[in-house]
Amino acid sequence: MKRPSPTPPNPSVPPGARGFAALVLVVGLALALGSVADGAWNAGQAPVPYAWRDVALVHLLCALPLAGMLAVVVYARVPAAGVVGIAVGGLVVGVVPLSTDLTGALRAEPFLGIVLRSLSSLGLALWAMLVAAVLIGVQRPAAGLRIEWKPALALGLLGITALALPPTTYVGARCRHDVARLGEFIEQSRFGEAQMIVRGLLVLDARRTLHGQPLSEVAEKIEQIVEQLESQVAIPLRAYPTTGERVARARALAMLGRTDEALEVLKPVNDPQWTPDVESLRGTIYETRGDWNEGLTAYRAAKAAWESRPTSQVRVAGILRATTGIAYCLRKRGQYAQAESAYQEVLALAPTADTHFLLAQFYQDTQQAEKARVHARRAMELAPERYQLEGEKLIKKMMISEFGCLSVFNAEDSGRGLPSLPK
Repeated sequence: MKRPSPTPPNPSVPPGARGFAALVLVVGLALALGSVADGAWNAGQAPVPYAWRDVALVHLLCALPLAGMLAVVVYARVPAAGVVGIAVGGLVVGVVPLSTDLTGALRAEPFLGIVLRSLSSLGLALWAMLVAAVLIGVQRPAAGLRIEWKPALALGLLGITALALPPTTYVGARCRHDVARLGEFIEQSRFGEAQMIVRGLLVLDARRTLHGQPLSEVAEKIEQIVEQLESQVAIPLRAYPTTGERVARARALAMLGRTDEALEVLKPVNDPQWTPDVESLRGTIYETRGDWNEGLTAYRAAKAAWESRPTSQVRVAGILRATTGIAYCLRKRGQYAQAESAYQEVLALAPTADTHFLLAQFYQDTQQAEKARVHARRAMELAPERYQLEGEKLIKKMMISEFGCLSVFNAEDSGRGLPSLPK
């Protein structure tokens, strides 16, 4: 009986193909380093069409399954040199959308962004896998290896679904979050940060609106304000500027998000007449930076300085702003009892819809669901055009997930009137 001849060993990767793969890897890494050096990835950003680093990461991770399937098929059926050539094609497909100014096209057709992000991430993932396989010298399948196309097709469809569906869902959630942040930044006059947010939104989904206004119009107004502020701070301060000039310069820098420069400008200020304004501005800057201890110290100094002034509307407004800042910093530090006391002081000074909604958010954070519901309803009652939708969202969230939601559900279901607020 004749014994079957043994299967010949798989050929190794030719040295020329491996050298070509190394060159392709170097080119890809050089392009990546150049992009980083250009500042395209600073402050959590990413090149168009991703806009943000987390969006790019999600797309890349979701591209791995389909890229892996394609890499297996290519590596099994294409010679080593051809594998590297396909890797070059993947690199080109991945890099071109990142190096081309497509902002205008994405604003006109948001669906184009979905396609470009998917193709770019798939191309980069395929490039990395194929180049790595050639350089490592992964054993190539034996000649004549058959691929079952029905299972491969099913897996391919799953890979395409993973490539498209989770990233699209993530981008939608990110855009909803960013629209809310954009509104907050505009209210707080943080125009430099607002500019960054709105630019990202225009790349990811330009169809969205802010308070019924198209994002393109919002972006245009923000750009105009930022341009004016930039022109102001471009003019150097005089050799001996007045305190008022220093405060105005620091405020403009803070609005642009250049907080280190703003604090530096305020350092020499020691005029007692300006203490309330200066400390309040410092508190605001530290608050935006997330420096809760420094912010609390500054706000307390501002409040003490305002309280020493004669009674006036300006004094009341100053105390209100400082107390609100104190409450927020205490809340962020986890000192909830002291924060609640400060928020109640804010409510006594200004029983407005804004204050009630601040308290609703505070009580939601501290899992005091019934109190949160009461204040949310009061805010909705006082300013329905502003808080009706936000209040309903807050209440619905508590009914679904928050501790104490049963009492909220029962109160909302019964439609009972609002209980009186504590004096």
